[in-house]
Amino acid sequence: MLKKSYQQWKRILDVMLSAAGLIVLFPLFLILVLAIKADSPGPVLFRQKRIGIHKKYFYILKFRTMRIDTPKDTPTHLLENPEQYITKTGRFLRKTSLDELPQIFNILKGDMSIIGPRPALWNQYDLIAERDKYGANDILPGLTGWAQINGRDELEIPLKARMDGEYVQRMSFWFDVRCFFETIFSVLRSDGVMEGGTGKKPEQEFDTDNMDTGILISVIMPAYNSAKYLLKAIESVQNQTYPNWELLIIDDCSADNTAEIVQRYAERDERIRLLKQNYNLGAAAARNAGLDAARGKYIAFLDSDDFWDKNKLLKQLSFMEKNGYVLTYTNYQKFNSDTGRRGKVMKAPPKMKAKDIYSNTAIGCLTVMVNRDMAGDFHMPILDHTEDNITWQKILQKENAAYGIDEILAYYREGNEASLTQNKKHSAKLQWKTYRKYYGFSIIKSSFYFARYALNAVKRHL
Repeated sequence: MLKKSYQQWKRILDVMLSAAGLIVLFPLFLILVLAIKADSPGPVLFRQKRIGIHKKYFYILKFRTMRIDTPKDTPTHLLENPEQYITKTGRFLRKTSLDELPQIFNILKGDMSIIGPRPALWNQYDLIAERDKYGANDILPGLTGWAQINGRDELEIPLKARMDGEYVQRMSFWFDVRCFFETIFSVLRSDGVMEGGTGKKPEQEFDTDNMDTGILISVIMPAYNSAKYLLKAIESVQNQTYPNWELLIIDDCSADNTAEIVQRYAERDERIRLLKQNYNLGAAAARNAGLDAARGKYIAFLDSDDFWDKNKLLKQLSFMEKNGYVLTYTNYQKFNSDTGRRGKVMKAPPKMKAKDIYSNTAIGCLTVMVNRDMAGDFHMPILDHTEDNITWQKILQKENAAYGIDEILAYYREGNEASLTQNKKHSAKLQWKTYRKYYGFSIIKSSFYFARYALNAVKRHL
């Protein structure tokens, strides 16, 4: 009942905002019209048959981005060599999503809403059928939506439909506000835009049956006063379905019996090695000691109070070997340190580039795997909070991007007082310090990235 009431108010907001948008954006419309006409012959606007509410047909409006001889009613990713059809102005319009602006007229007419599932092509039967499962065909399609800001062209159809269904369930004024502002950030970063619109994420089918078990994975585990939680962490590595690993546990001058526990395990399992620090220097220095001693082609990280799913190494290695990636990460789930009750799932972004890490710390260190043959030797800077994200960023400055596996393969302990990340206020201060001291950003630039960092942090914890 509340959602039905909101949809009525939403229509009023759509009309008011789209009318205001036409007035404010009129100069931009004029500039784009002139650019399109100067670039290639043909009409300025492109009309295409789409699926609207209750699967009724309507014609969507866009600025034309392709030549007039492009095959009709064919998704860009299904064209043979789509690059040959995209105009120079069209490439810019697609990257910035400005080609979608004429849909303001569709919103005024009532065919669309500002926020909602993107309207499917009339012949995208697989997407239409998937959306039927979630009721996503029974609301107005949108100019932007939840799926758009979580992958856009990179999302496979089942995941896109599932996210559209999630929007239907969560639809409210504040959720629409969130989608609107996240769209702005997404457009500024060109998130999820793939030239030619492949509509495919990196292959996430794991060919685990034919996996080469001759590849060694080095697991780096810093440990400080970890006796209370260490056993579960070690045993989660020992229980991995992929057998060829070495576990390097670096004792950072613990005052409890952490070193004795590790030594007992090492005596029973030759894949486990104990390294001892002479001084307590923190997690980054301990990880660096492990990196220096590691012999594996791949490096994975696990803190001594967290643990893994038994298929973590096997699935992640298969994903990386199949696609040739330098760095990958996965979803992880938080659990209460005292009760063991599992809580919030932290979703892995489909793709992260070096510049994204300035404002998004979504990559969990306990989920990361690095191909050291591709990345080269690396170390973490000796800091007290953001050393892991800085490390991923340095690796990605050499390579194109890191990719996420949309599956919970790691579990993160909450409620442990020894954890630096428990204090969110402290974390925010350290993030600001990283911008100003480590990167040397100006106050204005630091403020810009900090605002995006805060928004992404709120998004992850909602």
